Amino acid sequence: MGTIKKFFKQNFVDYLIQAILIFLSVFLAFWLNQYQAIYKEAYMTNRAELAILKEMKNNLLILEILHENRLPLVIGKKETLGKLKAYKSFNQFKLAGHEKGFMRTVLSKSAISLINANNVNIDISIRQQLNKIYENQEVYTTAERKLFDEFLNSFEIKKSENTKASYLIFYSLLGDVWSKEVTLINSLKEAIENLEQEVS
Repeated sequence: MGTIKKFFKQNFVDYLIQAILIFLSVFLAFWLNQYQAIYKEAYMTNRAELAILKEMKNNLLILEILHENRLPLVIGKKETLGKLKAYKSFNQFKLAGHEKGFMRTVLSKSAISLINANNVNIDISIRQQLNKIYENQEVYTTAERKLFDEFLNSFEIKKSENTKASYLIFYSLLGDVWSKEVTLINSLKEAIENLEQEVS
């Protein structure tokens, strides 16, 4: 009887040790897997933030140059409108300080896909801010397209009877582009500052 009791006691201890070891190995494997997932997510997030930050800084520089180049157009409004009687039709090359610019996207589609990727954990407030910038960019691009693509390529502006109206429409559209540009630049600067703090 004592031998059977000793046998069960010994087996119970062995089974208990084996159960504890199995539990610990499963727990350790689970923890290691979680650690690797967290590390990978942090790594991907950091890479995404650095890529987005680089893109925004480069494009902010281009946007500021473009904005500065358009300043003479905005300032020259009064001068140009004062000479309307001398113009037979709308001519974009007679605009004071004419500088036809180009649009560089502030956030590319690849940057937006990084911002919203599942394996990238960008702070929610920064993510919302960047998505808002993308929306502002779309609005700005539409305003710019109306001015440079639709309006300046319109046959109606070439007619002499539309000269005054064409110049007034041009400056209205330019004012719209200018104000959206200011909004975009300011929100971009703020987002860059917030993202820099997140990255550092």
